[in-house]
Amino acid sequence: MSNARKLADNLPINGVANAENILINGNFSVSQRGNYSSATAISTSTYYLDRWKSDISGVSATIQNPSVDLPNGVTTKSAKIAATSSGTGYLQLHQWIDPQPYMDNRQITISAYVRSNNANTRIRVEKTGGNVDGSNTHSGGGGWELLEETITLPDSLSSFRIGVIMWNGNAVSISNGDYIEMAEFKAEFGSRRTPFEHEPYETTLRKCQRYFYTVKGPSNGKHIGSVVMRDNTYFYGYPRSFPTPMRAAPSFTYSGVRVYVGDHTNGFTTLTLAAAETDAFSFNGSAAGAVTAAEAGHTGLLYMDATSSNHVTFDAEL
Repeated sequence: MSNARKLADNLPINGVANAENILINGNFSVSQRGNYSSATAISTSTYYLDRWKSDISGVSATIQNPSVDLPNGVTTKSAKIAATSSGTGYLQLHQWIDPQPYMDNRQITISAYVRSNNANTRIRVEKTGGNVDGSNTHSGGGGWELLEETITLPDSLSSFRIGVIMWNGNAVSISNGDYIEMAEFKAEFGSRRTPFEHEPYETTLRKCQRYFYTVKGPSNGKHIGSVVMRDNTYFYGYPRSFPTPMRAAPSFTYSGVRVYVGDHTNGFTTLTLAAAETDAFSFNGSAAGAVTAAEAGHTGLLYMDATSSNHVTFDAEL
């Protein structure tokens, strides 16, 4: 490698220090979708902890998000996936990364504290130009070990994900109770690992909310947006402003949401949204009930009932 290339790999990119983690929620502190303090059954190709997606084949599994003490003296959150059946397959937790032009042809160092009872556990990178299975595998002895891998990204990077997997180039034998647990997961530009930096929770949350944002039912209800009645039944609506701009126009799901218009104080108890409206930060649909003719064309409120299980979610994940 030329001196110029080495220098470039250690220069800031777009004002960002070289040591910044391109993985989001690498300390697994943010979990908008649920509380996984105890083991919870999971499905494959599904997000649980923010920005981290499951990838499971051949076995069933659970996810857990406990607090752990690492060999470096840090107490932090971890992500643990464990098999609950036996079979031939793989277990992986990975993060899709949005490729950017500045990533092309760059060296990147990936590291994580990992513990496992299966010696096939390793870092895996799936990317344009070919996948990389880390050669630095866990011993399978059940203790914390630091796994690390340095690779060079290809030109014109268009697909990119990083994870830890129980795998050996092909599916492996997995027993009920085999697990992967990871903490302080980091990917940084350059040829060497630097210490993991724990940023404030609020900072990590805002990064996660660029991809997924949820509003949950509070104890006293919540105004979550505004609507305009097109006629006696159909409406157009806009959610309240997002805490951070989302990566793309999100899909929209909800539970326990009503529309209030004019004097129609009971609201509509059921909304039906038009899926085609996900190409913009707005929605339309119909409500189960009719306002009076005099209320057609009026504005109203989109309101969430005061029940903790109610929610509105905006999903722009990769």
